[in-house]
Amino acid sequence: MKITFTLLSLTCATLVRAQAGIADNTFNMNGYFEHAFGTGYDYGTSCVIQPDGKIIAAGGVKNGTTQFDSGVLRLNPNGTLDNTFGSNGEVIVDISANDRANSVALQPDGKIVVAGNNSDDFCVMRLDASGNPDNGFNTNGKRVIDFGSGDECLKVLLQNDGKIILIGRGIISFANKICVARLNSDGSLDNTFDGDGIATYSVSGVADLGLSGAVQADGKIIVTGFSTLSASGHDYTALRINANGTIDNNFGSNGSIRVPIGSGTSNDYTYDMALYPDEKIIMVGNKGIVRLNNNGTLDLSFNSTGVLPFTADIRSVVLQPNGKIVCGAYSTVYRFNTDGSVDNTFGNSGIASINTSYNSSFLSDVQLQPDGKIVIVSHNDLLNGSTDANFFVARFTGDAITGVNELNNETSISVSPNPCTDQLIINLEKNKGGLIEITEITGRSVYSKYHTENKIVIETTFLNEGLYCISANGTCKKILVKR
Repeated sequence: MKITFTLLSLTCATLVRAQAGIADNTFNMNGYFEHAFGTGYDYGTSCVIQPDGKIIAAGGVKNGTTQFDSGVLRLNPNGTLDNTFGSNGEVIVDISANDRANSVALQPDGKIVVAGNNSDDFCVMRLDASGNPDNGFNTNGKRVIDFGSGDECLKVLLQNDGKIILIGRGIISFANKICVARLNSDGSLDNTFDGDGIATYSVSGVADLGLSGAVQADGKIIVTGFSTLSASGHDYTALRINANGTIDNNFGSNGSIRVPIGSGTSNDYTYDMALYPDEKIIMVGNKGIVRLNNNGTLDLSFNSTGVLPFTADIRSVVLQPNGKIVCGAYSTVYRFNTDGSVDNTFGNSGIASINTSYNSSFLSDVQLQPDGKIVIVSHNDLLNGSTDANFFVARFTGDAITGVNELNNETSISVSPNPCTDQLIINLEKNKGGLIEITEITGRSVYSKYHTENKIVIETTFLNEGLYCISANGTCKKILVKR
């Protein structure tokens, strides 16, 4: 199967865009979809977009008792259940007693990695593209990892080499610590990571929790969360780990940074993060947005201080290819410009929301489709927050490209042929060599390599259908991949 690229230069094109930030009525006819796995409390926590536009959402499903199982559903691009997945579009998996899914990731081969926890341990499972347990993963498709007590896995990441990173927290020696595990693609613990595949980290010395993270192009791992300063009060926290599991002392102060937003004993919680192509870091939480430079210092080009206090309880963030920041809080989506100012071209003065008949929605994740549309996953509180809730998935219009007007062709790099099939040829016109990086629309790097030559040939058959960006020597090219 061949892959065809259409290349659009970001430096030489004016993009004609549709209105962004309104409910997408092509999605289930009303802009949202809600689903009950049973009659209990079901909640969505995470989602991922397939290259074909299908949407995978995961979370916790009440199993008829007082306990939960992990639930996964897949929707067609039009917002209806995909009946080719699992049983009528849904899968319920009992990884361990009282388990629930907190994060989901999609492998390039279409397999689905779902991570979460039971009452005390990390839990992870892998499904094939049809929703069946992948018996090539730890022989039965699932694995439980014990750090201490009260372990919670809150984020799963995929490395380009197929290894799987799990991030969360656990209680070790009576204190919360950041917990990280790395698995080989077959589900076994990766002994090249801290000697046994699992590691714990303390930033404050009191209590630390890891809630999100990202993998840099060089294999280093960013972990974000929050740290307790004393008996009360918390700060936003970021930690960087080398690929072998040791702390990277070149980041922040001895490998970490704590950022207070409120005053005194304010409880500042970081819930999610995103990584720019230049590896600057955005952290979001209940008190606002923080942007860090790649070395772990505050980025003063963002709101002049690196910190943007904000009243909404932001639970998720994703970056657009143009650097704009999309944040989700409850059933509301906010968009900010790259400097931290509100993007008034989005929705209603920077805010997008969907009105439903439900009591409330609790947003957990926000993602971008390859066409720029914005997908959120959450759960709707049906009976005032106690006994019943459903998975909730909604979609908003984004900055979809509807036309291109060519201006000029001055650039420091050129890419050919246009379109291309199996190879991409990059010519560096002003410099000899440099870092070539290909990133997904979400900001995840799928290719990063230093080249010493000025003519570079890259085999492109490993890329799935979707929108990508190539960056080299300060210039970006937008790549539209079609099968």
